[in-house]
Amino acid sequence: MLAVQSGTEAEALAAEQAPDLLLLDVGLPDGDGDEVCRRVLEASDSPPAVIFLTARVATADRVTGLGAGASTTWRSRSSRRS
Repeated sequence: MLAVQSGTEAEALAAEQAPDLLLLDVGLPDGDGDEVCRRVLEASDSPPAVIFLTARVATADRVTGLGAGASTTWRSRSSRRS
């Protein structure tokens, strides 16, 4: 498992390592996880599965992530109400 801190790093690492799976946050410090997902999938000859882990709870956010090519989206524990 390899970890990065930004979308730019994620794209570079995906191009270099050709991972089987990407676990992305929707909100990245340098941009939008949805766009990172699209670019990684478009640039790959063997696209990885993509899972978004996010604190966002709106259905529209899930639809956007799936539209970008994610296999699924998971809400993080911090997004659940007590």
